[in-house]
Amino acid sequence: ENASSSRAASLRTLFSKHLPADRLKLVELTNADSGFWARDGLPVPVIDEKLGGLSLVDAKYYYPFNSDDEVAALMGSPVNSHKFNFEGGNFMASDKGHCILVNNRSHSKIPDSIFQTLYGCKQIDRLPHLFGIGHIDEHVRWISEDTVLTDLPEYETKLKASGLKVVMLPRPENEIESYVNSLIVNGVAIVPVFGGKNDASALAVYTAAGFTAVGADSATLSNYGEGSVHCITMTYPPVAFGTILKSIGAREVQ
Repeated sequence: ENASSSRAASLRTLFSKHLPADRLKLVELTNADSGFWARDGLPVPVIDEKLGGLSLVDAKYYYPFNSDDEVAALMGSPVNSHKFNFEGGNFMASDKGHCILVNNRSHSKIPDSIFQTLYGCKQIDRLPHLFGIGHIDEHVRWISEDTVLTDLPEYETKLKASGLKVVMLPRPENEIESYVNSLIVNGVAIVPVFGGKNDASALAVYTAAGFTAVGADSATLSNYGEGSVHCITMTYPPVAFGTILKSIGAREVQ
């Protein structure tokens, strides 16, 4: 209890620089494995046209922190599963079902039929793995139904050929860093920044695209191999906080 409270106090001090205190909630899952990359391991939310509502897609993930049952209970949603290794950071989809991924070692083994039947993909673009870990959220991000951001000229050509408008982002100074790995919520773009010379230019691109751009210092995360803003978050429809705690058997740490 003392250790949890001490850790909570440390986290509140850290995150209160970026979030109002009344919006910051810390939850302890006593039965959870050690997990970090929410985007990779958690089930993907989709709108199931047959059910007329939310469904979740559960895939195999090769790290032992899958909280699929907890998320399904939280959302009160059915879960559809498949047997292939899947990394959520390597999947981007528009509301119209245009899906983009890097054809890395794992995802090259997933047939198009899985993306079409379970994830609702009507058009699939498989981009080559040029460098990095091979996740699409390193280098491509949707900003509207027909427009994407990218920081790779090689991808720009292929995406335009697929009928998309492409806006170029600068690259940070270190290869492992990325301004693309952002989180967009309610018109606000939370953009990784690194204290580098291209930070302002990257934020300006998001602002010009119509977002309120907020920089989030990601230098420690990215350069210690922990990903960035998009990697460590997963977005679901809104649920009351009390319902979250009850559904997944968690408690709030004060």
